[in-house]
Amino acid sequence: MSENTLSSYTNGVRRFEAFRLNRGFPTSWPPTTEHIVLFLSALSLQGLSSNTARQYKCAISCQCKLLGHTDTTDSYITNKVLHGMQKSKATASTRLPITANLLSNILRVLPVTCTNMYESSLFTAAFTTAFFGFLRVGELTVTSPFLRERVVSIDDVLLDRPTGSLHLRIRGSKTDQDGQGHVIKMHKTGKPLCPILSFEQFIIRRPNLQGPLFCHLNGTPVTRTQFSLVLKKALSSLQIDYGKYNTHSFRIGAATTAAMVGYTTEEIMAAGRWKSKAVESYVKISQAHEMPKLN
Repeated sequence: MSENTLSSYTNGVRRFEAFRLNRGFPTSWPPTTEHIVLFLSALSLQGLSSNTARQYKCAISCQCKLLGHTDTTDSYITNKVLHGMQKSKATASTRLPITANLLSNILRVLPVTCTNMYESSLFTAAFTTAFFGFLRVGELTVTSPFLRERVVSIDDVLLDRPTGSLHLRIRGSKTDQDGQGHVIKMHKTGKPLCPILSFEQFIIRRPNLQGPLFCHLNGTPVTRTQFSLVLKKALSSLQIDYGKYNTHSFRIGAATTAAMVGYTTEEIMAAGRWKSKAVESYVKISQAHEMPKLN
């Protein structure tokens, strides 16, 4: 279990226990379905998102299993409560998808947003790879320049020019706790917005150094903060409210775009390495249609 997941689960169990104590409910395990439903309903009334409630439900489920009890969280009514929270406008995610159209415009302004041509090429490749690879930003960037172990390295890349394909080995992620890794394949699109074209232009300029794939000229890796900051500057340059977007918008946009062109839920799950149909909360076709065209 990753540190982030462990922290979230610990917090979820703690909040559930506090809820039961506050209501005067028994604190024995496994909890009843009724108490779980009341807990989720209370989270909804507090304005928490369906994703947070779903994670807390998973925390309770994990605790049941760790203690050797029957998992009482997986019931029809519990799932309907979560579904209702997801549909509720009051708890809908405000993060918008970065669609292919918006990505094209972001890349168009990077030369005037970044400090030099290398940085522009760097973030063009990083943004394009994040989108076409359905990647989490933590798989491409580090939280600190000194934490490099889990991000994609130059050694994890295979560029097959004859076939016009790019293979990236993802070393580890939140859904790969055993660290077995996963290979993502991208191909030429034959269009101006192309992950292979962007990557080729970047790799020519990249310093001949080992370490993280996406790095600055001095070899230091791109951090999550830098990735987010450049995205915000580009959106601001396009006069778009960047408060409605974040680094996860690339993954949301990839899932939304795939759904718009006819991919099934199962195909999107495979492309983005989702382990559950929680992926459905990432698909925001109506919001994509409402977004302005900025060509």
